[in-house]
Amino acid sequence: KARLESLFQARYGDDGLTLRVKETSPHTVSNRLQQYGEYQPLKVRNGYICCGSSIGLGNQRNAGTLGALVHRKHDKEELFGITCNHVTGGCSTARPGTPVVVPGISDVSSEHNQIHVIGDHESAGPMTQGLPSVRDTSVNTDFAYFRLRANHVVSSQQGIGEYAYDTPTTLVKTPNVGMAVKKWGRSTGFTTGEVIEIRMTDFPISYDIESFYSPVSSQKFTGTVFYNKLIVVQRRGKPFSLPGDSGALVVTDTGNKSRAVGIIIAGNKNESLILPLSGVLAQYGFSLA
Repeated sequence: KARLESLFQARYGDDGLTLRVKETSPHTVSNRLQQYGEYQPLKVRNGYICCGSSIGLGNQRNAGTLGALVHRKHDKEELFGITCNHVTGGCSTARPGTPVVVPGISDVSSEHNQIHVIGDHESAGPMTQGLPSVRDTSVNTDFAYFRLRANHVVSSQQGIGEYAYDTPTTLVKTPNVGMAVKKWGRSTGFTTGEVIEIRMTDFPISYDIESFYSPVSSQKFTGTVFYNKLIVVQRRGKPFSLPGDSGALVVTDTGNKSRAVGIIIAGNKNESLILPLSGVLAQYGFSLA
C-alpha cells in the first residue's frame, strides 16, 4: 500500500494528483450475529412490535431486522413487512407461507421467551450468482416481503424511546454523498451515519446461509452475488450496523422531514452497504405505510 502510493506520488505528484489506497475485507453475510451495547431484540410500544426489532423465519436459527411496513398502492388495508432476502427469504430458498417470527429464533432465550408469529413469507427478489460479464446481475435484490397476519400487532414506528420516529412515507430517489442518515436495528439499536459513496459498478457480496425445512432437511446458499447500485454509509460514533441489522430501514437524519433511503444488506464496524428502496418498491407496487 505505502509503496504504491509513493510510486504514484513520484510519477503524478507534480500534476496535483494523490492516490490513497484503502484496504477492506470482503463483505460476507452469514447466520452469525453480533450485538453492541444493550441487547434488546424486541422494541415494543403500547403492546405493538416496532420496526427495528429482531425478525426471522420460524424454521431457521437466524435473526435480522424488521425494516418497515408497506402496502400495495391500490389496497392500503392489507399490510406487508419488508426486510432482506437472506433474513426471511433464505436467499430465495424459503418456501412461501413459512411463518415469520419476532424475535428471530437465534434471539429466543430464557430472558426473551415469547415468540410472536407476525406474518408469512410471501416472496423475495432474485439473488443470481455468476459474473456480471456472464449473467444479468442488474436484477439482483436482497429484498423480501411477508404478508402480515390479520391481528396486525406491528407498528410502523421505528424503535422506542427518545430517538424513536415513525417510518417516513416518502423515498429518496437520488441519494447524495454527505447525506446524514439514521436507522434502528436489531444489533446496534439507534445509530447515525453519513453517505460516503454511491457504488454504481458491480459489487460482490458473499453469502453463507443455511435454510432448514425440517429437522433433517435443509438447503445451503453459498456464493457471491453482484449488485450494480449500493449506497455506502460510514459510522458516526458507534458502528452504524453489525451482523443482525440486515433489513433495517435507513432514513435521512433531518428531523421531522426524514425520507427513506434503503435497507441494510451487509456491513462491518466501519461501513454499511445499503440497497436503495425507491426502484425496488416501485417494482413490486409497494408504498411505505
